[in-house]
Amino acid sequence: MSFRTPSAAPWRDLHRVDLLAWADAFDGCPAADQRRLGLGVSRRDGVTLLVAPGLDSLLFNRAFGLGFDGPVTPALVRFVTEGYRAAGVDRFFVHAPARPAPELHAALTEGGLTPYRRAWVKLVRDGAPPPEVATPLEVAEARPDEADAVAELFALGFEAPPESRALVRPLVRRANWRVLVARDRGQVVAAAALFVHRAVASQVFAVTRPDQRGRGAQQALLAARLELAHAAGCRWITAETGAPVADEPNPSLRNLERLGFRWLTRIANYAPPEVTSWTRTSADRRTPTQEG
Repeated sequence: MSFRTPSAAPWRDLHRVDLLAWADAFDGCPAADQRRLGLGVSRRDGVTLLVAPGLDSLLFNRAFGLGFDGPVTPALVRFVTEGYRAAGVDRFFVHAPARPAPELHAALTEGGLTPYRRAWVKLVRDGAPPPEVATPLEVAEARPDEADAVAELFALGFEAPPESRALVRPLVRRANWRVLVARDRGQVVAAAALFVHRAVASQVFAVTRPDQRGRGAQQALLAARLELAHAAGCRWITAETGAPVADEPNPSLRNLERLGFRWLTRIANYAPPEVTSWTRTSADRRTPTQEG
């Protein structure tokens, strides 16, 4: 399945908005926590590395742009692999086109990387208002005093280390970010974030407490973020999630498609061969990617 946006679509922004979102989140993390977690962003010849040795998560240790924004050379692949290893990061993703050019695949494999079992899907939707979504939960923008609850949910849903809370908490009050929550009798049971960059917005993440699934939280939070993107004048909204694998369901993909998102492209993930699952200790199962 694929979807072509009109020629006026800002292709570079569509493909880079998630990188921009997480780089902005790194920048918004308190300085002391940035140092403690080793957060950094490195760039060379169209390739950008998110580096977070203090956060043992593939979500925060990713290379963007390789094979998308210019020619690939062995030196550029070494910039990626040596950059992570110098930082003490042994678990990382390198995003690449779904059908990488033979020279890119060869350079990555010669650099010691192998294709990860699950590709990602980037989806896109225009800025039209969404249909109404019913839920018994209260959906609203997160209050500053709910930042801890949002960060706790994020760490739970993405199997991220507890230290990731220092990165997520500031997003509740950060410019260009809109964080929403779903509440049950005043208690936060789900959360989601939107990042706006010019005419493009990204549905960066969404999580629901396991015992609250099936109550429409994700559809309602998705619709609410689409409303916010429309109000902000965004013409395009993107999202990322795991591509289907065998018989493993991906509810996030279904939720996105129900609200009008269509596939823009697939993204191959390369990683060191020892990376066989999303976390160091989890079983080999669905990657809880962006809309996890």
